Amino acid sequence: ASIAASSQNYNGGQFRALRTIDIPATDTPGGWRLFSSPVASTHADLFSELTTQGYTGASLGTDFEGSPLMPSVLWYDETFEGTDNQRWRALNNATDATVAGRGLFSFVFGNISTDNRYNQAASTLQVSGQENQGNSNGEVSLPVTFTPEGDDGWNLVGNPFLATIDWDNTNGWDLTNIDASIYIWDHSAAEFLTWNGTTGSLGNGFIKPFQGFWIKANDTGASAIVNQDAKTATTNGTFYRHLNEHHEIELVFSMGELNSRTYIMFSEDARSGLDSKDAFRLRSLADTFIEAYTITRDEDRLAINNLPSRFARPVEIPLNIDGLRNNGRLEGEVTLQLGDKTNIPAHWDVEIIDTKMGSATVAQRIQDTYTFTISTNPRMFKGPEGNPNEMHQPHMEEPVLMKSAPSDARFIVRITPNENHDDVPATFELAQNYPNPFNPETTIQYSIPEDGPVQIELYDMTGRRVTTLVNEYHQAGRHETRLNAANLASGVYIYRMITLEGSFTRKMTLIK
Repeated sequence: ASIAASSQNYNGGQFRALRTIDIPATDTPGGWRLFSSPVASTHADLFSELTTQGYTGASLGTDFEGSPLMPSVLWYDETFEGTDNQRWRALNNATDATVAGRGLFSFVFGNISTDNRYNQAASTLQVSGQENQGNSNGEVSLPVTFTPEGDDGWNLVGNPFLATIDWDNTNGWDLTNIDASIYIWDHSAAEFLTWNGTTGSLGNGFIKPFQGFWIKANDTGASAIVNQDAKTATTNGTFYRHLNEHHEIELVFSMGELNSRTYIMFSEDARSGLDSKDAFRLRSLADTFIEAYTITRDEDRLAINNLPSRFARPVEIPLNIDGLRNNGRLEGEVTLQLGDKTNIPAHWDVEIIDTKMGSATVAQRIQDTYTFTISTNPRMFKGPEGNPNEMHQPHMEEPVLMKSAPSDARFIVRITPNENHDDVPATFELAQNYPNPFNPETTIQYSIPEDGPVQIELYDMTGRRVTTLVNEYHQAGRHETRLNAANLASGVYIYRMITLEGSFTRKMTLIK
């Protein structure tokens, strides 16, 4: 049920909000869901139709031997000093009020024929109250924090309204130091769906009522405020975009009933390192899944990899796939193909190279497919507490950011631009300063064929660093910087440019 009105006059009344959820079949292990209350109520009311355990006022408090049960409803305290696992906090009491915009990590048990305590048959969440209105302007500040000591910034938040909200509606959000991507757990797909405002497996920026989701703060002073303008009257929609705004490669991996998609996106303001439109590949909460991801230089796994659209030489992107079956080894045939969202410029050549086979496998035509076999190592997924989906003992699992070495990737996506850009050089170059000799000012020109960090430092002939002229991130292209040596003594100096490709040096002469 959804209501998109920006304000309501209750006259003492209340809304009764409902959300249908999928309940596991009889004797099928349950699983985690991300929820959030769309009205001001209590946790007892929000979860009245579900079997809960492990906190005061829950359906179940102890096991048959009187020992406490692991909590089945959790929230994530980003500020808590400890490990990521310890940041999960249980509810204090079922009678406590829900927090507007807080996400809740909740285990849905289903119906267990051998244990009458777990006979969950309801398929609808029900909660009654008045819609979260926020402040006098209808703004709800989601409970977002960034702790410098942890330097992670993950926050589990939720839709505070009775209406679907649109992450892409700029008038509806006031975001400060928040990454562009949202992460929504899809239990049926056994993966986190992502959206960065332009592309992703979620398909659009719509966040339905009752939905919890992850966002990532990236600096102190982070905040996420949503207002009534973010509401939309629809729960479904068509994704429209401007032609040529960006280029996109959608990669689809299929293994029977299992599917995973990863996206490589090219835009003008992107970085080859992490930027705000990248989306991490969060570890699946299911016991059977496959997950595809690209890998950065820093070994981060990405579900969406936003890269610069301007480059003059081939770009290679590591691509890998992992998974589990019933928390064990995943083996069998996998099909790889390009998805329908793929939008590749005509002058690009795109190859996907199987590093185990050493040959190009998939060209840029969407109808091409490639079948290969995998056998994964389950040990790399298991946490210290064992099975994360054990039926009666929900596991307090954070959105694990696993690392992968680029050299271990099964595939390489190689893109050759085949088109010269007058303003994008094909190689790194540090030019001779001009004029040279000089007094007291001179100009240094330099070129980089791909985006990345650049440093230019000045040294005297003893090797002492005199000053740093450039220390910033540059887009691919030709650049220049000026040196004013009014305070330096006459003599010969060395200037050095440091890039991801290596370092380049030249000499200059100052004559006064």
